Amino acid sequence: MHILFLSNTLYAVHLQKNFDKKRNQIYITASTNIELYRLLFMKRILIITMLVLSTCFTSCLSDDDGVRFSYERVPVEQVDIPDEFKRGETFKITVSYYRPTDCHSFNGFDYDGLANERTVSVLNVVIENSNCEDLQKTDLINTSFNFSVGLEDSYIFRFWQGRNDQGENQFLIKRIPVVE
Repeated sequence: MHILFLSNTLYAVHLQKNFDKKRNQIYITASTNIELYRLLFMKRILIITMLVLSTCFTSCLSDDDGVRFSYERVPVEQVDIPDEFKRGETFKITVSYYRPTDCHSFNGFDYDGLANERTVSVLNVVIENSNCEDLQKTDLINTSFNFSVGLEDSYIFRFWQGRNDQGENQFLIKRIPVVE
C-alpha cells in the first residue's frame, strides 16, 4: 500500500504501475475502492472530532472574570494652586477630594482645555460590588498633576465640584495670571 498526497487530501490506494512506453506515462489505479472510502470516512471522523474538541475547549474559556466596574467623577473639595505662573515653567497642582465608598479608587483626571480655560475633574474607577461601604468625609485624598505654562497671559481653572439641586454643574474657579 502506498500513500499519495494530492491537493491536501490523503488518498490511500494500491498502486499498480502500468508503464506505457509510447506515451512515457505511469498509470495509477486503485485496486480497491473500499479502502479508499474507509480512509476518507476516518478522515472525516477525525476532522469532526477535532472540531468538537476545539469547540469544547474554547467555549470553556471565559474572559469575564466577574469584576464589573465603571468610571465616576467625584467632586473636588480643595485645590492647591500657585497665585501666579511664570511663562515656560511647569507647576504642580494638587487637588483634594473625598472617596464616596471603599469601592472608589483614583483613576486620573478629566482635563479639557480651550484657549486659556481649563476644566478639571477627578475620575474614580468604581468596582461594582454589592458590599461597598460608604466612607465618612474625614480624610481628604490628595492627588496632583503638572501644568506647563504656555503663551497665555492668564489661565482660568474650573474644578468640578458636583451638581446643584437643579442638576447644573458647579465649579471652583481660579484665575491665575502669568508673569514673565
